[in-house]
Order: sequence, then structure tokens, then C-alpha cells
Amino acid sequence: MRILLLSLYYPPLNTIAAQRIGAFEKYLRSEGFEVDVITRYYDIHQQKGESMFLGFEQPVDFNEGYIRQENVVYSNFKGDNEKLLFSQKLPPIIRGFYNYSHIDVFHYGWLEYMMNAYEKEFSKNKYDFIISSYGPPVMLLAAKMLSERSKTPYLIDFRDSYIDERDKGLHLFFKKQIQKKILTNASGMIFSTEGMKDYFFKKWNTTFKEKSYCVVYNGVDSEVNADEKMVDKDIVEKFMSIKKGNMLVLLHTGTVYNGQNIQFFLNGIKQFNNISEKKIVLVFLGLAKNNSFVSIDLPNVIYLPKVNLPSALRLQELADALVLPVWDGRYTGFSGKTIEYLASGNIVLCSPNPQNDLLGFFKKSSNVYVLDNFNMFENICTDIANGSICRKFVNDNSIFTRKYWVKELAVFMKELKRKIEALNL
Repeated sequence: MRILLLSLYYPPLNTIAAQRIGAFEKYLRSEGFEVDVITRYYDIHQQKGESMFLGFEQPVDFNEGYIRQENVVYSNFKGDNEKLLFSQKLPPIIRGFYNYSHIDVFHYGWLEYMMNAYEKEFSKNKYDFIISSYGPPVMLLAAKMLSERSKTPYLIDFRDSYIDERDKGLHLFFKKQIQKKILTNASGMIFSTEGMKDYFFKKWNTTFKEKSYCVVYNGVDSEVNADEKMVDKDIVEKFMSIKKGNMLVLLHTGTVYNGQNIQFFLNGIKQFNNISEKKIVLVFLGLAKNNSFVSIDLPNVIYLPKVNLPSALRLQELADALVLPVWDGRYTGFSGKTIEYLASGNIVLCSPNPQNDLLGFFKKSSNVYVLDNFNMFENICTDIANGSICRKFVNDNSIFTRKYWVKELAVFMKELKRKIEALNL
């Protein structure tokens, strides 16, 4: 089978989204698939993945339409595309209608480069499926456009939900129309969590109930984890110096998103340190620079810069415990780092009221503690510090690996291909 992957995020970009699609390419090939990729080019500064608005930024000093490296095409991106510039001149209400009618004016500047790259590099190939990874919304449009051009079935990979609880009123109305338009002709969907899948079919229980789907979680790449030479020794040394001066060092890796209950841990640390001579410190590793959180000067909070994945995984092993703030009232409790935490073998402290799909995964590990209140936080941290709570060995962590989940995707696509061929007989 031959697959064409479409994504705005792909290695060497250092983000969870890029790692997901990189794993699709890597492990589908190990399953015997031929895989090509069209993504966008990021300059050296952008490849660090430090900005929350990375996908909107045009690369610096890149004048080519695209470059090709083996089976991967990195195309250009025009941030100030004509549709966006026109939209900015419109009154607010009309602008909203215009933007939704074009699905995604902010990233429209990628489509022309993507289509041109396809025509020149991959149009002679016969693909069994196109997989387009959402978001941003332009990826929905890209899948439909390229499918119609190449007469190839397409799948939408929902690593994030296009519609969620935050969408209300006209926003919800327009997004429903767009999603229906895109998915009506899609051959299937890929969801990154069970909670996302359940939420989708709850909202679309009649329209898409016959659509094929599979769930592909974000896992860890054991080969990357074992790459000792990639670990940043300076950041490890700095982290160990923090540990020497404090009773406990808790770690959060990656960005904190709106709605995640990080305040539970900040309040807990503040209360604990007010009544104890020995201190707890919370380290944020790789918090996006334009996250509003960074500008806040908090006691017993330390910010460390973004590092490569092997270094981040090493710090997850070295921390006394990892903090997992879940979203309040969202369809899923998962973030990009959740399974990394579970696979680390370290103790994981979860904020109150995790969602059901998260609780299901917690059963695969003996190292997760759901904290209902400050008293639990205080008791658990004290027990970790005095050794009453230790890390427990997990017999089988294969379910935490990207390889496991991409193999599930491979099986799904083989079955779907047979289903499509049977319908066409």
C-alpha cells in the first residue's frame, strides 16, 4: 500500500504534532507501506518549536517553492496571503463570514505551494489513501482538494477536535457546516483519543455513524528514548542542581493550555511551602515563550528552555514526580505529554476530576495518583519525599508506544482498503 501524508507539522520541527506524523511515516514504513509526505518548511529558528503561533509564521530566507528530501517535500508558506489581507480590510462581522466561507484564511498561503509540490513530485504515484492531519483547518481543505485532484480516498487525522465544547452560536453553526462538507466524502477518520471519538459520534450520531474510524494515541518512541548521545548534558546538570537544593522537584513538560488546571498544583505548592521548612519546586520545561504563564513571577517555580525529545524524556525520569493538569469539563483529559508521562515509569500526579478516557489509561500504570484536594497533595508529596511511595515497575508498556498505535492504524487501513474494493466490485 502507498500513503500520502499531509501535515503542516513534521520533523525536524520539535512539536508533539510533528512527532505524531513523523511516527506515522516511520512505523507505517516498518509495516511495509510506502509513504510520502508533503509538509511545510520551517527555518532553523522555527524548528525549535518555541512559539504557540508557529503555524502562522512565514519562514525567513526561504525563496524556493519547496525542497525535497527523499520521500518528504517541505513546501513554502506565505503568511500574508491575499485572502488574509483582504479579510483584514473587512468589518468584523463580515470578516467572520468571509473567513469561515474560506475555512482557514490564516493558512491559505500553504495550499498553492502544496498543490504545486504534489504536481511536480508525487502526481505520478498511485496512492491508496491520503491522510491529512488536522489542525489547522486548512488541512481539512487540503485533503478534499488533493483527493479530488488525484481521485484518491482520504482520511482525516483528528489529533485535535475541530469542534469542541467551546464552540457556541454562529461559530458552532459554521464549523458544523464545514465539517460536514469535508467529511461527507472522507473514507474515514482517525482520532487521537477514545474521548475524542466518543464526543464526535455523540455530536454526529446520525450523519457519520457509518464512517470507518480508528483511534491512534500519541505514544512514545522507544528508539528516541534510548538515544543517549542526543541528551543535553547541560540541561541535565542544571536540573540535578535544582534537585539538590529542594525536598521535591515536580516537572511539567511542554505548554500549558487554556483550561488545564495547573492552578491546582501552583496553589498546592504554595500552601505546602508555607507550612513546611522543606520546599517543593515546580519546573516548567519548554513552556512556549508567548504563553501568558511565562511572564508570571512565581515563588518556587523555575522555567527551563525547550529541549530535544531525548533530553525531555531524561528529565521526566529524573524528576521526583510529574504533574498532569487535566482540562476542566473537556471531552478528553489527554494532552500531548500524557502517555510520555505514563511510559516514563515515574510517579504522575493528576489534578482532580480526570476524564474517563484518561482513567482507562491510568489502569495501565501503577504510578498515577489522582489528587482530589490539597490534603491528598500534601500527603502524597510527603510520602514521595520520605520514600513511602516509590515508582512501581510496569510489566508491559507496549501500549504506551507509537509503534503499537501506528500498527493499529496499518491494520485499519488494510481492512478499509478491502472494504472499499468490495464496494467497487
